[in-house]
Amino acid sequence: MKKYKFKFDKLVRDNISNILQNSQISVVERTLFGEDLIISLKNKLIEESSELKSAFGKDLVIEELADVLEVFNSLLKSLNITLDQVEQCRREKLLKNGGFESQNYIDYIEIEESNPILEKYISNPAKYCLIEE
Repeated sequence: MKKYKFKFDKLVRDNISNILQNSQISVVERTLFGEDLIISLKNKLIEESSELKSAFGKDLVIEELADVLEVFNSLLKSLNITLDQVEQCRREKLLKNGGFESQNYIDYIEIEESNPILEKYISNPAKYCLIEE
C-alpha cells in the first residue's frame, strides 16, 4: 500500500508523537540538544506568535498565548535563565523606554542627512525599512 510523507520539520510538544502513532501514523523523529534545541525553540516561538497574530476571539487568543508561554518557559529552562532575570530586564526597559499603556504607533520617522544617528537606521534595513520617495 502506498504511503504519503508529510514534512513536519519542527519541534513538537511531548505527546504529539504518541498521539500520531496512536492514529496509525509512522513518525520519524529525533531528540534535539544544545544549539539545535535553542534554534528550534526560537523558531517555535515565531510559529506560535504567528498563530497568535491570526487568532481572533478571546478563547483562541488565550489558547495561542498559552502556547507562546509554554515555548517561552522551555526557552528559559534550556538557556538556564530564570523568570526573575527576565522580569528584572523587563522592569529596566519599562523605566527606560516605558510600556505600551499609551498605545502609540509610529507610522514612519524622518531623519536629516546630517544627523549622526542616521547610520543606525541605514545599517539595519531588516529592522528599519527605508522609504524611498
